[in-house]
Amino acid sequence: KADESGVYNDMAQSLKDDSFFKNVIAALENEAINPVTRVSDGFFEEWRAVENPPLVQYEKGNAALKKGAKFVLVGSRRTPPEVMKRTQKVAEELSRAFTVVTGNADGGDSAALAAKTKGGISVLAGGFCCMENARCDFEKNLYVTEHTYRITARKFSYERRNALLAALGTAGLIASAGEKSGALMTAEFLKAAGKPLFAFPY
Repeated sequence: KADESGVYNDMAQSLKDDSFFKNVIAALENEAINPVTRVSDGFFEEWRAVENPPLVQYEKGNAALKKGAKFVLVGSRRTPPEVMKRTQKVAEELSRAFTVVTGNADGGDSAALAAKTKGGISVLAGGFCCMENARCDFEKNLYVTEHTYRITARKFSYERRNALLAALGTAGLIASAGEKSGALMTAEFLKAAGKPLFAFPY
């Protein structure tokens, strides 16, 4: 029998009271975050096909980028300046046929998003609370996550994020990757899915 207090009973009580849901919706609207459930139009078809797909796809920004073919382009936080320039150039070339999908870290990911393109998709490892909105271009790019607003990114969150990131692309390019980097993990997911995988000679 569950205790009279605790997480279980707090959750059960919140489900009986619609004020909980109203507060959640109000908070999302205040932040201009759109929640798209797995059964709704606008949910990534690529995510529906993965094992244990997200229940909700929280998104903010240019939703038009969800349509069409996508190409994963990721790099290490320690990507050298010269490789950053090359990453931007390749992202611009890829954007003629694809929407570029990346993470939201400094280095290779930020270079891909900074490129002169129609916009890119950035997949987050936590909720929108841990983002620095000042460095985000919501008019140009689309930022997505499976996490509710106040969930912070944890060390274990990145493996799941990288799997979802890889699932979106028809192929991928690794701009730079350390031996234990998330970019290399994303490469493994792309490879396991049998998708074309490319890397800069670096």
